[in-house]
Amino acid sequence: MTTTDVPLPSTAADPASIDRDATSNDAPVTTPKPKAVSGQDESTNWSEKNTTCCGCIEIRVGVIVLLVLGLILDAFLIVLGISQSAYTGNPVKIVFDAIGVAFTLWGLIAAIQRLAGQFNAFAHINMLLVVIGIVLSLSSVGVFGLLIMLIVALLPIYFSFVYWQYAVVLKNQSTQENQARSIEGGDTGKPTAPAAAPGGSAAAGGGSVSV
Repeated sequence: MTTTDVPLPSTAADPASIDRDATSNDAPVTTPKPKAVSGQDESTNWSEKNTTCCGCIEIRVGVIVLLVLGLILDAFLIVLGISQSAYTGNPVKIVFDAIGVAFTLWGLIAAIQRLAGQFNAFAHINMLLVVIGIVLSLSSVGVFGLLIMLIVALLPIYFSFVYWQYAVVLKNQSTQENQARSIEGGDTGKPTAPAAAPGGSAAAGGGSVSV
């Protein structure tokens, strides 16, 4: 009986193909940027750079200036009231004036530190107080006084609108920062290259079969 060596088919993986697979798997993973939705509210595009106060200065600077001036005015009125004994026998008035100073100071701190949630609350409360003040003033003035009051009320109404604008700007910035953090915190791990078949180098040799 004779013995004939018959070569067996190689089961080892091709090193070149493994290198190609590993190279393709190492390609960087890119995350598509969200596209703007057609017809969405234009206020979602407001930012500190493209929104202004009084049409000439950056919205954040304008808000801070308005709040600083308001804080100075409130403090001046309290000092004036004390010097003129306006608070004598009327503790309620000084309490309300002190609350007004604290309220303006709260809005100023929230604006400077860009606290979106707190400044949003400040802007809405301020708007409500302006409306209440206008309604109460309407009930105590005549026709001529009403016209004067409406003209004077244009300033606090506009200031309330500016505060509301800046609240929207801060909300937009907070939303964008949260989206950026969620993208950065996503799965960026690279897939590993497939392992070579076990015993590949040994299987490359031929075997013998007895006939």
